Amino acid sequence: MVKKLSILILILVCIIPLIIIPLVPRVIDYVEEIRYPEDNFVMIYLISMSDIQLSDTGISNGYPDVYEGQASGMAIADSDGKTYVLTADHFCDNFDEMYIARNFLNLGSILQIYDFYGDYWDAKIVMQDSKLDLCLIETNMPISREINVAEEMPELGDEIYSIAAPLGFGGNGAALHFNGQFSGCDGSHCYFTIPAAGGSSGSLILNGKGEVVGMTQMAAHRMQNVAFGVGAAQIRDFLTRAEEELDADLL
Repeated sequence: MVKKLSILILILVCIIPLIIIPLVPRVIDYVEEIRYPEDNFVMIYLISMSDIQLSDTGISNGYPDVYEGQASGMAIADSDGKTYVLTADHFCDNFDEMYIARNFLNLGSILQIYDFYGDYWDAKIVMQDSKLDLCLIETNMPISREINVAEEMPELGDEIYSIAAPLGFGGNGAALHFNGQFSGCDGSHCYFTIPAAGGSSGSLILNGKGEVVGMTQMAAHRMQNVAFGVGAAQIRDFLTRAEEELDADLL
């Protein structure tokens, strides 16, 4: 009896793995490794044409030395050969069109977008929302991937991250990565424990799946390791309206 029982156990030990192993791939969810979207990250400069010397267009040979504003941004979508970059509107709001007034000529402003590698691309503002502090820029910069907007916000305390250019640091193969935690929304703003400084405005905040959950729009003056701004719902609403107005696929 003992001998027969031993044989039965041996058979089961040999056969059960053959049954279970083929089933393992079906019950384990496949999780793609998240790749940080450096190729989508951009540095945006706003330059007054009045500040550009005639001998220097300021459009090539490195980053501009004189500019009115600098922000971060990220290319989120490609539609009909056009790439769309999302950033903060308080940066875009300083853009001036050229105009002539009585005894006065305003030469206007130009936008310069530099990608992760330091290459320059043409750009123009196509939609703004001052209330949400969101701005959409169209450029001819190609992208290899699109960035999705999350359907919902992370859980309180979940890890989030961003790529930004505070104080203009970044570009030419460098991109500053910041990690922190989602700290909730109070109805007016969403809070993220991510360092921020001048130039960080417009940097998108991503969850662990690489989806957009917010944007750095402000930082506390004496506590610059907390960024706050709009959340995924507001960004999704803005892009939905932009899709209708621009007839572009953004979400």
